[in-house]
Amino acid sequence: MATSITCGVPCWCDAPTMSSQIPFRQFDIGTKVYNAGTASFNQVPGGVFPGMGAMGVTAPGGMFAGVNAGYCCVPNTTSSLQGGYIFGLMTSTTFQVTAADPVNPRIDIICATVNDLGTSASTSLVQIITGTAASTPSPPTPPANSIILAQLAVGAAVTSITAANITDERAYVVAPGGILPIRNAAAAPAVPASQFMFDMSSGQLCQGTGTAGVVATPGGLQWTPQIAVRTSNILAASAGALTTVQSVSVTTDGATDIEMYIKWDGVKGNAGYITMSVTIDGATADSLAVQSTASTTFPTSGGSARFFTSASQGNTPSAATHSIAWKFQAAGGGTSTSDGIIATTSAPAILRVVPVTI
Repeated sequence: MATSITCGVPCWCDAPTMSSQIPFRQFDIGTKVYNAGTASFNQVPGGVFPGMGAMGVTAPGGMFAGVNAGYCCVPNTTSSLQGGYIFGLMTSTTFQVTAADPVNPRIDIICATVNDLGTSASTSLVQIITGTAASTPSPPTPPANSIILAQLAVGAAVTSITAANITDERAYVVAPGGILPIRNAAAAPAVPASQFMFDMSSGQLCQGTGTAGVVATPGGLQWTPQIAVRTSNILAASAGALTTVQSVSVTTDGATDIEMYIKWDGVKGNAGYITMSVTIDGATADSLAVQSTASTTFPTSGGSARFFTSASQGNTPSAATHSIAWKFQAAGGGTSTSDGIIATTSAPAILRVVPVTI
């Protein structure tokens, strides 16, 4: 059994013969971006660095495609052990898109590529690659050592490329410890919980789980407040029925309490008052009685109320997904289906549930 293993030439030592692979692509580049590998092997991820341009593809008009300035990291596709390359498009550029086929559509791609020839002819470039027109087109295969920035849908006989024809294919990379942008949760790489990410589809911070396409909500942020809005009147489902006005679902961490806010514009109950209640998974968390008018029309006065869970009440929600509902019922069970709550577009009925620290 070996008692040691040689890791190769470390960065920036004098005298040893070095290659572009070791230590530069493997060590220097590998420590400039988050690790996309596993406990068994390292892996340089591919993508663009966040920034104002971030090498995004645009539609400047006509048969042209623009690419914003930015920096990127391109893995070597020969092997995960080959490391990667970092380069940048220092100013924005515009590509001429090949004229459309008169009969069939096609898909072009714009990619960032490294030609690693092992000679002074090696270079990095951003390029547009024209696809093949067909009744059901497929995008062309990118060259080795490439990342795709966007796909362009070039319809038959079109004379201009619009923003709707561009599909953003960028993934992102950041330095270790940086917050990694992702298009949506499904695009999350298999990173550990220590890697925080920003979900651009929801505008929320999340963290890795070690599984690609699966994210977790950071514990310190609890969960996103939920709101449900009703813009039309609601009457008792049947005489004296306990009737749901609105409901939402929240996933709690087992330690954070919740605030449940309700707001209404008016109530009517033939029994003289209506009981408003909030429930957690069907169990009543709290309630109050609201004075009502026994009439055939809704009164104009309204109100609002806030309810809280707490450890002292023993009703802090467990770590799970819970259904929070706002319900009403006429006093004594009621005898009429005309009991109800008023709600309009200008004065909606609202249920809002937020995490709180009591």
